[in-house]
Amino acid sequence: MKLFKSFIIVLFLLVPFIIFGTPINGYLPVTIDWSIGSYVETVKLGGELTDGFLTGNLQIADSTIPVRFVGGTDPVLIVDSDGDGIFENEGAAELYLRETNGEQDTRFWKQKVKVSYVENGRETEKEILLRFFATKYGLYGDYSLEYWISSHQEGVLYYNDMGYKIILFTSGSDGNYSVLSDVHFGIDRNLDGNIEFSVLSPEIYSAEDVIGFGGTNFKINDISRSGDLISLIPVKEEATYKPFLTSGNKAPEVEAEDVLGNSVKIPENIITILILSPDVPYGTEESDYDSDSYYMGNIRLSEILSLPENWSAFNSKLTRIIWLLSGDGCSEACYEEMKNVNVVQNEDMLKIYGYKNAEEVFVIDSSGVIKATDEYWVDEKSMLTDHPQGGQLMLSAADIKKILLDLY
Repeated sequence: MKLFKSFIIVLFLLVPFIIFGTPINGYLPVTIDWSIGSYVETVKLGGELTDGFLTGNLQIADSTIPVRFVGGTDPVLIVDSDGDGIFENEGAAELYLRETNGEQDTRFWKQKVKVSYVENGRETEKEILLRFFATKYGLYGDYSLEYWISSHQEGVLYYNDMGYKIILFTSGSDGNYSVLSDVHFGIDRNLDGNIEFSVLSPEIYSAEDVIGFGGTNFKINDISRSGDLISLIPVKEEATYKPFLTSGNKAPEVEAEDVLGNSVKIPENIITILILSPDVPYGTEESDYDSDSYYMGNIRLSEILSLPENWSAFNSKLTRIIWLLSGDGCSEACYEEMKNVNVVQNEDMLKIYGYKNAEEVFVIDSSGVIKATDEYWVDEKSMLTDHPQGGQLMLSAADIKKILLDLY
């Protein structure tokens, strides 16, 4: 009987591993300071001192970080960077930016601080970057002080003899990475040495996502409070669909109906110009122009949309235009006959190719390969500075003409 009980206990302990498989761990020992950070948190200031400073405390990880702040015409912020309660050995935090807009005056500071994490009886300490900003309105207004954590963790995860670069960042202003709902996880799925930071990044995941890499699907199982260790567990669920929507990749397969009931497929044996826009391609009954006129609110999209009529080399037998609505709705004008345009309003298709109110243009060849698209870019080196650089390079009608001539 004792042997049977022992067998049951051992089986109970093994069930999670039998069902889900053995967890794998990723190690993130490096703390990187960058310009992106957590949610902003207000610093509660009070208790005016004799020297004119207001005091407040930040609770980050298992540390209390005292701060002192004085407003006026030349505000000063002092942060107790080691949390020992002694300000005499601290200089003023670095003021790196000031912005004014009418009556609004905003100043930005940064300061590195040491914080500790106590977990499973072990204490670890690391240095992170805090950014602060204080805003006031009018000459005699009072400043409100807020902060965010401007650091994240980087490391590597090994699976099937491959090393994947990984990152962790948390939106929590308390620096606790173990709150999975606050965490985003990045992994270099295609092993190109970079993790894409675009709006629809195929390499950034939230905790509820299923992450596919190395031929296996995983979910986040656990993360240490300090963010230096992440545990992933294999699952039988399908991976969260995150396609690479860049030039040279296969266009995701979708099938939908346009607003007139016509079937629309991507890819199909035809060159496709896919336009995402929150606006309808034609005027509405409330507009100042005729309902069958081209949409004129965006010159770029208008020029692309008018290629069939205004460019003699356009081959309507080899090329089609799909206008995917990313906005709230379609007016009655959408249901009129539209030459050379399929107007589609489909949430599933939008989730794959864009997001709410997105504006994006894709050119997809007849074999289903993305030949060109608007490109989001992020200067990763600039993200390590106080002034991150990024933007979007947009396809023009002239660009699309050159691409089509090559494809014809």
